[in-house]
Amino acid sequence: MATNIFVNNEGQINAMLKSAKKGNWDVVFDILENKPSLVNCISSDKAWGVLHQAAWMNLFPVVKRLIQIPGCDPAIETRRDYARKHGPGKLHVNYPQIMEYSVTSLRQREDQSPFCYLNDDGGSMYCEIRVYTSGLNGLTNNWTQIKLVINVTNRIREIGIDSRLSDYQLEINAYRQFNSIITFTSSSNNHIVSPSVLTSLPNLVHFYMWRGNFYHFPIFSLFNKQLTLLALYSFGIRSNAPVIRSRFVSQLPNLGYLYLYPNNMLVVTENIFSGLTTLKYLYTENLQLRYPIRTLSPLVRLKRLSIRYAGLSEIDFLKQTPSLYQLTSISFWGNNIHSFNTDVFSDYTQLESLELKTNFIAIINRTNVNKLFNLDFLRLGYNQISTVPEDSFRDMPQLRIVALSDNQITTISSKVFEHLSNIERVYLSNNPFHCDCRLEWMSIVSHKYDIDFEDPSCNTPPEHKGKSVLLPSLYTNCTRELSYQCFNKSVKCPRGSYCQDTLHSYECVCEGEGVVFSTSLNSCIDYEKLIQTTKSLCGEYVLDSNGHSNCTPSTNVVTTHAPTCPVQPVTEADKTPTSLPPI
Repeated sequence: MATNIFVNNEGQINAMLKSAKKGNWDVVFDILENKPSLVNCISSDKAWGVLHQAAWMNLFPVVKRLIQIPGCDPAIETRRDYARKHGPGKLHVNYPQIMEYSVTSLRQREDQSPFCYLNDDGGSMYCEIRVYTSGLNGLTNNWTQIKLVINVTNRIREIGIDSRLSDYQLEINAYRQFNSIITFTSSSNNHIVSPSVLTSLPNLVHFYMWRGNFYHFPIFSLFNKQLTLLALYSFGIRSNAPVIRSRFVSQLPNLGYLYLYPNNMLVVTENIFSGLTTLKYLYTENLQLRYPIRTLSPLVRLKRLSIRYAGLSEIDFLKQTPSLYQLTSISFWGNNIHSFNTDVFSDYTQLESLELKTNFIAIINRTNVNKLFNLDFLRLGYNQISTVPEDSFRDMPQLRIVALSDNQITTISSKVFEHLSNIERVYLSNNPFHCDCRLEWMSIVSHKYDIDFEDPSCNTPPEHKGKSVLLPSLYTNCTRELSYQCFNKSVKCPRGSYCQDTLHSYECVCEGEGVVFSTSLNSCIDYEKLIQTTKSLCGEYVLDSNGHSNCTPSTNVVTTHAPTCPVQPVTEADKTPTSLPPI
């Protein structure tokens, strides 16, 4: 019979249990050497004793040593198990009950059965496999290859399986179909998922698998037409097939989320995604797309595309794939991209996130990342960028986060970011910055306007090496050349213009030849149209005593004030006037 001792507020017991939980077994045995009677104690605020912790951590030498302490009970119950048998208690722990099962199996017997339990509502079943052979005469760490066969009732809607076994085979009773199960989760090391898992779950909606294997590529499209989410992380194929065939995931009419992360590089056929007309999210890793245009063209509703560690060397296929123009997120993390052509993203006007981290990009400028008017997040870290031109992000007015860490940048101008009214974070760490007055703006802006630069450090000159770029004392001899008011979020220039700092203030600037900013109208105005407007308003020039003709606007022109015309009419030849006529 299990011995249960629940003690309140005893320092040595709490210290022993906390040390066991952290794996500090020297402390545990020091306490037990002086008071071996505490080996079975569980305090009122804990669920497990030291023996449960050792069994959970698979520390068989520790378990053996604990059992050899006089009075240690291998059948000691957890508080949850004790409460279940002897009445309700104060403790509610959602841990698997396999703990007390593992400890009990330390008796002289061998058990190869996994432990499964239901949650409180009876709608979910979880199995945890922690099976070993053991005996009091010689505890060993011998895992046994087992086969887990699941039989469930139609009440179960979700199955979750977790294991620390290095190898086991997972099956679901192949003689029955479990129509109620819609979610299946398997998280184990190197286990094998039998085809019966798919054939027995015809109404499966969510399928998650971590670190598992298939004998051959399963054909989800044959058995699981209802799938809306398929997530395969670090999976392998025991047949060592190098190519994923099209029937693997194609023709799943309801699939919205697809995660494919094989544990080694695999090649996909060009029609693998055919029929996935509802797919919104596609995340891949270690998948080589030989024909990206033909492979991705069927994904007409895709919103997020992630192709990581696929060996991509060029991304110009984006320009030639109109079905992807509606993307809001693109990630080409960890590829072999050195450069890309101008305007490759010009049609992706809905893009909100662009990740090009961990590539070999050396040049970033306005021509290759233009027209991204809705971009919120840009990640360019771990590349080979050395310079960032002042107008690089001019076409990204909504940009909020820029990641440029781990590049080769030695200096960067405030003008790169001053027009970004929403900017919050600029990650610049791990760049070889040369700390001189050109970087003073970062120190000022970070302290005054709370812009996060991720604390970049100086590489040169030698006397500043290792110091924070944001340290104000580095710039005591600098003469400030700009006000940096554009970084104040209360400063807003109207659409079509951008903020530009001056010595004491700022100004809104318009782009384009012959386009000027009118303060009175608070907008950008084409100078040629301004001339025509002035002529249409004033008509014939009649000089007054002050050298101007006060004209009355035409009735069909709406203005907020009457214009004052210049002494001499402006001719068409006056393309670049020294000053503009008052409006």
